[in-house]
Amino acid sequence: MKLFLSILLSWFCLVCYGQDTIKWTRLSPLPDGVQRVESACFLIDSDFYIVGGQLGNTLSSINSMWKYHIPSDTWQQMGNLPFGASDRAASFVLSGKGYFLTGRDSVNNANCDTMLWEYEPTADMWTRKASFPDEPRQQSSYFSFDNVGYVAQTYGCNTTDSHLWSYDPVQNKWSQLASLPNSILTGGSTAVCKDSTSYLFGGHDVGFNFCKDVWKYNILSNQWVSMGQMPGLNRDYSIFWSFDSIIIGGGGRLADNNLVFKLGSDFYKYDLYRNIWTSIVFQNSFDSTAGGATFKFHNKAFYFGGLSSLTPSPTSNNQMWSFDASKYIHDRGVGIQEINEDYVFKVYPNPMRGETFNIQCPEAGVITFYDVLGQTIYKTNLISGVNTFNCGQLAFYNSIIIYNVKMNSGKVETGKVVTLK
Repeated sequence: MKLFLSILLSWFCLVCYGQDTIKWTRLSPLPDGVQRVESACFLIDSDFYIVGGQLGNTLSSINSMWKYHIPSDTWQQMGNLPFGASDRAASFVLSGKGYFLTGRDSVNNANCDTMLWEYEPTADMWTRKASFPDEPRQQSSYFSFDNVGYVAQTYGCNTTDSHLWSYDPVQNKWSQLASLPNSILTGGSTAVCKDSTSYLFGGHDVGFNFCKDVWKYNILSNQWVSMGQMPGLNRDYSIFWSFDSIIIGGGGRLADNNLVFKLGSDFYKYDLYRNIWTSIVFQNSFDSTAGGATFKFHNKAFYFGGLSSLTPSPTSNNQMWSFDASKYIHDRGVGIQEINEDYVFKVYPNPMRGETFNIQCPEAGVITFYDVLGQTIYKTNLISGVNTFNCGQLAFYNSIIIYNVKMNSGKVETGKVVTLK
């Protein structure tokens, strides 16, 4: 009887809720026919730029840059990198401009470099900026938040380290932050930023020992926290997309205990509220699951390039793919159980036009407000439920205020409130 009920319940769950499936659509490929992996990329307005990279079958670097106009599904070649070919670089977008921190390049005979370049898309022009002050980077993790770029660890250049740096384009200045914990591996990790929190997935060390660890970095508090591990085998060069309260990702280059590599085909939905992973199925396959570029535009998620095979030698591709991500944009990632509205942490209205805003917190805790320079302007206790604040109470006369909530259970929420006054 118990077995029958268990089977019945499983059938009911599948019928009523189903397993998430993703159907990929093939778009226009890069017209130069160059197949690439480990390229840098920018998403600026409705244009996606692919910069440099590596030929998968020769491991040689590329110096070309192309612009993909998303609404028209068309490509246009732009100016080449001004210094030559480069791959394994770090890249991010700040205030509508692209930033490219050189990885391996042809200037140093395929060694790593510390050059930072700024790309102005309207003029199609590159400008040299402040060089990276630490050891050269390659295979780094990188992300951006609030018009500041972040670049983490390096692997295989002059040395290996777990340092984290931020770049402020207004001051044209680098600042060192909290290093990644020693247990974090140093190459091939993937970073995904969601609001003021960045998540780091997988990677490998100098001995090609892979992992599937998940780490969370709180940008406002400058702290790292372990979030356990993702499902499946150990992996590097995974691909991810972030949505409202979930992250979708997986794939990558997998390694078993005997260091036998293969491309991963397993993908998951990661619930940021509950730190829970659930499997996702692709209705149709696509050409690559590792080392390519991911981005989102409106209600679609995109993937370009990457590794197509590992044996007998690595090969890459020049394909662009997309899937409809509408159902994930407001997905709270709660699976079968529905979260009660009182459980959800919310800040509303945000942006705000009036004098007050509310913070709904699922449990009691402490909230601290900061200005954009990181100075504390107000700190108080929170009740479990709705907490109301007004601009005068917080001296909130500028356009942005940053909050950090520490609940009694230890859970942390960070973000910003924007006023449209």
